[in-house]
Amino acid sequence: MDDMLKKIILEITSVAVICLALLTIKYTLPPADQKAVEETVEAPKQELQAEHNATIDINLATVEELVTIPGVGKVIAQRIVDDRIAHGYYMAPADIIRVKGIGEKTYYKMLPAIKTNRKDLMLYLGY
Repeated sequence: MDDMLKKIILEITSVAVICLALLTIKYTLPPADQKAVEETVEAPKQELQAEHNATIDINLATVEELVTIPGVGKVIAQRIVDDRIAHGYYMAPADIIRVKGIGEKTYYKMLPAIKTNRKDLMLYLGY
């Protein structure tokens, strides 16, 4: 029993030392270093958010907005709008392939910049 008690005390002491070391490291960083760590963590989050916000809803975009998408010029942008009017809204970004002049290669170039947000579409349509 005495050996068991020593083992438990040793394990508790080890955990306490590790916790103390982690706390010491956390609170001994100079403020400038802490800010650098926070910026390092926040920068990718902001980039992802900006990237997400930069996508264009192909169901609601005008020709002027569509030409900002990589691989889309005025002719293709007008075809997208015409196709949307003739065949209805796109349920998924991949539906854009039905537009003449947009093949697999162009679609994959466009993909990071486009979206089809059904919630926005329903609000736009008044539902």
